[in-house]
Amino acid sequence: MYRELLEEAKTMEADLIAWRRRLHTMPELGLELPDTSTFVREKLEEMGIPYEIKVNGSCVVGILGKGSRCFMLRSDMDGLPFQEESGEEFASQNGRMHACGHDLHATVLLGAARLLKQHESELKGQVKLLFQPGEETFQGARISSIDLGGEGSPPREPGQPLRKAYWTIQRWTAPSPCMWQPRCPRNMLPTEAFPWRGSMDSGLP
Repeated sequence: MYRELLEEAKTMEADLIAWRRRLHTMPELGLELPDTSTFVREKLEEMGIPYEIKVNGSCVVGILGKGSRCFMLRSDMDGLPFQEESGEEFASQNGRMHACGHDLHATVLLGAARLLKQHESELKGQVKLLFQPGEETFQGARISSIDLGGEGSPPREPGQPLRKAYWTIQRWTAPSPCMWQPRCPRNMLPTEAFPWRGSMDSGLP
């Protein structure tokens, strides 16, 4: 199964490069990501994936599968207020920059969305795809979590899937913190290349 997914992912290389470069040309800031969220919604529509919009339309949540269990994959999308000087043909020209790689993060999640859609019938529950704004300003996680049924939100409605697990990838430009700390930070799983960070409400069966 893993080899099959890898081979399917390889066929997406040209699209992934094009998506990432398109996102790189149009970084937006904070909780206001109208162009970025529109791009994400258009790609989800092309894949036939339904979605919800949150946070004034700048947060997009794709939805796959059915069932009482729910697993969430999350990516951030906002940029930083820096002038890009890379000289690349796809460099940003709007005075802002994807200097922290959120164009890559959003592209990775779009790629995962396509793979999951191709295998939707095999899912044993529901998968939510959270494209989050406002990571750089520390606003997006709180707002998106409350809107999705996280801490501080209203009680879960009857029949609403219980979010059991939440997975996010964070790219580090410095060596892993696990390399210089006696113990790896809570909720971080180190690998040789980079740490994986995850959080879950309870153990999965």
